[in-house]
Amino acid sequence: MPHFTKYHCKHVLRTFSATIKPSSVVSSPVPKARNIQESIKKQTQVSITLATYLFKNSPNGNIVFSPLSIQVGLGLIAAGCKGETQDQVLSFLQTTSIHDVNALYSELVSSIMADGSPFGGPRLSLPNGLWVEQTVSLKDSFKQIVDKIYKAKSEQVDFLNEATEVTKIVNAWAKDQTDGLIKEILSPDAVNRDTRLIFANAVYFKGVWNEKFDPSKTKDYKFHLGDGSKVKVPFMTSRNKQFVGEYDDFKVLRYEAPKRLPGGRTRLETPWEWKRPRNVSNPFP
Repeated sequence: MPHFTKYHCKHVLRTFSATIKPSSVVSSPVPKARNIQESIKKQTQVSITLATYLFKNSPNGNIVFSPLSIQVGLGLIAAGCKGETQDQVLSFLQTTSIHDVNALYSELVSSIMADGSPFGGPRLSLPNGLWVEQTVSLKDSFKQIVDKIYKAKSEQVDFLNEATEVTKIVNAWAKDQTDGLIKEILSPDAVNRDTRLIFANAVYFKGVWNEKFDPSKTKDYKFHLGDGSKVKVPFMTSRNKQFVGEYDDFKVLRYEAPKRLPGGRTRLETPWEWKRPRNVSNPFP
């Protein structure tokens, strides 16, 4: 872990939205976590595994993804299957207990979906949606997990005769859940008569800076891409004191959250040298 001291520095911070689209036995709804810290530790390792895979398979590309979104999708899939299929999904999630998976995501989804904007805090949401072919019935136990643990919108739809309309429904859901930022997660030909289920997940964040940036100080600077090339982009800048640390090949800026949100912070990591770090096996120490 880096050690932080205060320095003057210039920095750029960004926010983003992202979605994923994964495509029923189950324990009772809203289970209690037996060891939440151990579960979080395991899922952190899953996140590192996902990040490492993406970095290695796209060495020169820009990568934006939400490990939690993928894990929530896999957790819901694990809750809806059994036998060897469930064992394989749980193995990837580094657990053998669907109870622990449901308990962890019950805690996380509830926390993330607690909108802080009415109290001066940010809005951070992790909405989930499930659309099932109307000729396929869901077990009541699975439906309870969908509703109570993952807090997902679930709907019976007609894939056989109204595939185009279902595509519009799912895209409209994504647009509504992300305040218009994501307008389409399904292409016009993504749904057909063979489709039986769609699971969708979106990540949405909106907040304000505790110390706002002066728009007049936004300047164009060189931004170094992973392939070694450079482009000019607008950087928000500030000369206020911030916490900066270093470890291995990285420098870190820790941008503290408003005092009304104790414990919250943004952490930005970049390599000291203007090149893509060679070792990405553990990018989140």
